[in-house]
Amino acid sequence: MKLKLLTIPFFVSLLALSACSNDQKTTNHSPVDEPEEEYKSETENETEPETSIEAETTTTTDNTNTEDESEVELEGIGEVKGSYKQDKSKVYIYDNGSERTNISYVSQWEQDSEWEVWTNGETEFLHREDEEGVYTGWPNSNYEIDILYPITLEQEWEFGYEGDGTRKVTSVNDTVQTGAGTFSNVITIETDYGFMGYYAEGVGLIKSEQDGSVVSELIELEES
Repeated sequence: MKLKLLTIPFFVSLLALSACSNDQKTTNHSPVDEPEEEYKSETENETEPETSIEAETTTTTDNTNTEDESEVELEGIGEVKGSYKQDKSKVYIYDNGSERTNISYVSQWEQDSEWEVWTNGETEFLHREDEEGVYTGWPNSNYEIDILYPITLEQEWEFGYEGDGTRKVTSVNDTVQTGAGTFSNVITIETDYGFMGYYAEGVGLIKSEQDGSVVSELIELEES
């Protein structure tokens, strides 16, 4: 079982599942808009990328599933330390303009316990963090790189279904105010077409914007 690398802004599209997707550049290949079979038809004649993740058949060790992953200090992140994935002990409530969306942890993925299953109430997706980054994807399908480790200012990586864009770390010390509170030392990641994501240590995505307009904003964190 493999998850294939797909670097479109997947997690944010889950927040706006019922909203207009015109702000997204890769409308033809968004995993929210397209069923799993579409990816198979697009890639069935291609060789599998080296970045594919294959589900392990052996039992993972206990240190891959620590209880408080939000406090794990990963090696190799330079001056930016800590975890930037969603905290599975919390329920995330986002305001994405047209409606509010609740994001919550479900369980470890049965096919590969290094991945966590999350839901927005309608769709289940996968989330993971390791020493190379933070990822979001579909079960048995594709994934994207949300944040690439080590986090360094001006760091860039390819983004888009066919690598037709880039994402770039433009700040590592922003202060961002949201309905859920004010966050300091926020990581800001910007695409080359004006989409910006803001990530707080121990929390994950707290806000996103397109050309200066808010797409989604974290307004509340609840205990799960």
